[in-house]
Amino acid sequence: MPTPEPWTSTPFEFMKYFLVFTMFATLVSGQNAETTEAFCNSLRQPPVTPAWAILEGKAEFRPKGEKTQREAISLRIHMTPAMLRAQLLFGDDERYLVQQVFADGLEGGSVITEEKPGEGALSLAAVGLRANDLMLSFLYWDLVGELPSEKIGGTACRVLQLKHENEVAHVWGSVEHRFPLQVHWYDAGRKDPKRTLRFTDFEALDEKRFWVVKSMTIRGLNWKTRVTFGESRGMAITPSDPIPASLFAGGYHD
Repeated sequence: MPTPEPWTSTPFEFMKYFLVFTMFATLVSGQNAETTEAFCNSLRQPPVTPAWAILEGKAEFRPKGEKTQREAISLRIHMTPAMLRAQLLFGDDERYLVQQVFADGLEGGSVITEEKPGEGALSLAAVGLRANDLMLSFLYWDLVGELPSEKIGGTACRVLQLKHENEVAHVWGSVEHRFPLQVHWYDAGRKDPKRTLRFTDFEALDEKRFWVVKSMTIRGLNWKTRVTFGESRGMAITPSDPIPASLFAGGYHD
């Protein structure tokens, strides 16, 4: 007797392949069925492990045709399922307190200048970085729509279009990790971005209980800034391991 073909060998075999195919199709269909609004909300309100972290590094700013300028940068973070609060230190003097309450959207974001840059010093603004970029405040702009999906470094991303006042942002959000990997900012009505940001590396802390950004690149017209956090430390917050009082310069405060 000749050997049966694999797809028609027995009714049982046929049903097994049919069920596998059906399950796969259902999974794919479920992923594609997620609305633009639902995906955007998953970026805006991510699952967060209560934790603190201190990231220490440098910003390298290079205008086209000029020498690279370097400045120290430090980010001290307190994260909870409800909000993200951080202190950003740039150079010797410049210091900001930034916060994002997830459920409050754009109104839940704030930037307080604690110390201004010294006279003649390389400032945060000069290197093209906004303090609220690190709070991902652009995610809370008005959602306009969705552009065709793309991959960033091999990672599948959905591309959201958001707007605030006269500025538009295109955000590449990882489908798997629910985190923005790339952002392009445009003046309304313009086709070319005036500034871009790309998160290029991440690091796991406290035995992979949570992740932090390790490096990012910001580009503008005729300049580029690369931020690298070479030293990172932090822990998940528990009753026995609370936030250290020294987390923020000048002491942590609510």
